[in-house]
Amino acid sequence: MTYSCTDFTDDILDALGIQVPQQFNDSPSDQADLALAEIERLQSIEKVIRDNLTTVIAALQQTELVDHDNGRIADAEDARAVIKLLQALPEKAAPIADEEDEEDENDDAE
Repeated sequence: MTYSCTDFTDDILDALGIQVPQQFNDSPSDQADLALAEIERLQSIEKVIRDNLTTVIAALQQTELVDHDNGRIADAEDARAVIKLLQALPEKAAPIADEEDEEDENDDAE
């Protein structure tokens, strides 16, 4: 079984949670625009989180302490859970080099 461009596009749109409007069903260009807009939206959210991660974690730690001190144990536990999630965020994956790039690097090293 082969993996077609249509399969790829469908997988990307599904992964991004995009429901393609009927008028774009036969328009790969419009589908790509939808996907790119969603990717840009997600990247902007990620940037805000990553650029402010230390501050966000510090604020949540203070919230956790205040909640705990005031007997709001469930809220304190929720804050702690979010802190753990933020601290466990994976780094961005490095781009995968193709064989030509590796050959070029090897040629440069010689």
